Amino acid sequence: MLIGLAGNTILIKQKLHILSALGFDCLILDENADWQAIDGLILSGTSLADWSEHAQITACLQDPRWRNQPILAEGLGSLFLDKAHSRLLSALVETHTAPNTAELISVPSWDDAHLLAHFSGGIYFSDIAPNIAVLAQTKRRGALIHRQANVLALSFISQNREIYRCFSQMFRP
Repeated sequence: MLIGLAGNTILIKQKLHILSALGFDCLILDENADWQAIDGLILSGTSLADWSEHAQITACLQDPRWRNQPILAEGLGSLFLDKAHSRLLSALVETHTAPNTAELISVPSWDDAHLLAHFSGGIYFSDIAPNIAVLAQTKRRGALIHRQANVLALSFISQNREIYRCFSQMFRP
């Protein structure tokens, strides 16, 4: 499986070893990348400056094939998927000014039930449709991890292998 990665270059490079260990080949997406060749997508970013290829990502996600391809969106990467953009996620992503923080969060349905979440500013999900599974939430931040069909959306950045394991399971029929 070939996974396309877009967003913050440092974050993307940190993910390469985890994805390789799970058996994925990876392609860092740029303006010359062949989006038709990739089988899944990871969008990972902490600021709008991470998205130099914003217009290309938005246009590519309009392709109907992404309704069935696995997508993992972290931090601001989730913005591309929400109701106001590609509509691949039946929720809205809101951004607010907030300090960067890290927290240990609980994900009750996963084997590795705790993971370190890096919050870059304030990314919040709202107007969440009933067909979205909320896998983790806190009283202070609300819903943190969502799963809707082929989409896994996070309001934070993480290097936790459990997230990528969950993403890899989305490729199973």
